[in-house]
Amino acid sequence: SPSRPPWDWRFQVMVASALALGYLGPDEPSNMPNHPLVRLLDGPIDWSTTAAVIALGDIAVRDARFAATITRELESRLSLPTTPIWYQCFAQPARWILLQLM
Repeated sequence: SPSRPPWDWRFQVMVASALALGYLGPDEPSNMPNHPLVRLLDGPIDWSTTAAVIALGDIAVRDARFAATITRELESRLSLPTTPIWYQCFAQPARWILLQLM
C-alpha cells in the first residue's frame, strides 16, 4: 500500500527472505550452527537479526528435529550484554519464540 512507510516494507522483505532461507535447509540438526540464519544472529544487530529469529522459530515449529538445536542457539545468545537495540532486535523476539517452543 502506498500509505505505508518504506521501512515497513523493508522489514517484511527481510522476514520473507529469512523464511525462504529456512526452507533451503539444513538437512540435519547437527548442521544448524553453520546455517546462514544462525550466522545472521552473530552479525550486525538490526532487523535482519529479528528476521533470522522468526525464521529459526518457523523451522523449529515445522520440523521438531530442529527444535532443541534452535532453542540452544537462541538461549546461548540471551546472556550477551544487553543494549536497547539488542533487546529489541534479538532478546525480545527470541524469548517469544522460545516460549512458543516450550
